[in-house]
Amino acid sequence: MAVRTPDSGFENLERRYESVARLVPYLLLVVPFIPYVLSQAPSAGAIGITVGVAAAAGAWVAWMVVLHPGPPRRPWQGYVYFAGLLVFIAVLTFRSPWFAFFTWIGFLHAGQYLAGAWDDVLLTAEQGFSAAAIHTRRYELPLLHLAAGCVPTGRGAAEEAERHARLAEEAAGSLDYGQEKLYAAMARALVYQAAGDYLGMADALGHWQDDAALDGRSRAYAVLWRPLLIEGLVGSGQTELAATVLDQLREGHGQVGYLRPGLAWLEGWLAEQRDAPEEARRIYSGGEESASAQSPVYAARLLLAHGRLLRRTGQRRLAVERLRQAHALFQALRAAPFIARTEEELAACHLPGNPAKKKQSVLALTSRETEVAHLVGKGLSNPEIAAELFISRKAVEYHLGNVYAKCGLRGRQELRRFVEQWRQPAAV
Repeated sequence: MAVRTPDSGFENLERRYESVARLVPYLLLVVPFIPYVLSQAPSAGAIGITVGVAAAAGAWVAWMVVLHPGPPRRPWQGYVYFAGLLVFIAVLTFRSPWFAFFTWIGFLHAGQYLAGAWDDVLLTAEQGFSAAAIHTRRYELPLLHLAAGCVPTGRGAAEEAERHARLAEEAAGSLDYGQEKLYAAMARALVYQAAGDYLGMADALGHWQDDAALDGRSRAYAVLWRPLLIEGLVGSGQTELAATVLDQLREGHGQVGYLRPGLAWLEGWLAEQRDAPEEARRIYSGGEESASAQSPVYAARLLLAHGRLLRRTGQRRLAVERLRQAHALFQALRAAPFIARTEEELAACHLPGNPAKKKQSVLALTSRETEVAHLVGKGLSNPEIAAELFISRKAVEYHLGNVYAKCGLRGRQELRRFVEQWRQPAAV
């Protein structure tokens, strides 16, 4: 069954949410004026300058959001927009620390990961790191490392993901804020997720299982971290705790449109763990009916879980249909660990083999990706590869992510072994 955009009331809810989200940057420009005027008592001239800068920042945001809605058609548009945004953030924060709230525009991009715009996530995180470095705002680092690490994690760049998780933990450890420690825990849980370590996921987020112990911010952002906790609990066999946290997620965020396929996936998987395959299949099928194309990550996880259940219950044709849909979604995201899991399920369906598959993966690499792969095979680190090819470290990470996804690899060690196979002479 194909995933479609729902025509229910949730679509209207999503549209209303998007309308509110468009207003947030302007509110973050207007509201700080009150404490700015009351606490700093600026002159009329200073107020006029600040008003002018804020108005220009608002016009800049409108240029992208209103005149160029959706992902930039040309890469330079995105870079120009974020560069200009960084300048406005720096100038406004210099004029008054109250305008630091404008940097929270980055939270508008928090849904990019689940919406499938993973390259945009990297661009947003890079912009955030630059702003944090300029203003020495260490409290932003755990969130930024979470954002910067989620894409390498999803694409199989384990070393880069581990580095960001470690830096998030170090930054959070130097702060007294509970929410920042939660960001670091999410970064660590994502690393465990890519490795299939469900107990590690549950342990990383175990501190936040008790709903009564949560502060306001942790509860508000539960829509992002509770699915990870539930996945860890279900996968590690802690079904009673998983059911409790799932009820909390459903009660607090069950009406969020993009979360619906995620809820169906987690509820169905929990039913499987409780030896109720028919109930699980009913939940999966219902989730597919309401799944939105705007949530490819959860839609793909739902299709993968449903396909796996169908295969295990002997319904191979229906299983292959869903597994191929999941594979296409994961392939579009270049989500190497999940591509590998989907291909394992497809292989278990005993489909006819494709002897040209491995060679096709190599031929699909661009010349730059091939160069990066060969240098990894020689044992060079990312900084050494960047110096060798005269490109940035970020560019090396980007090309590595493509190589992992195209070749179905999970990390650097597998890539080295894969490159060794290239060098071996073909059998005759």
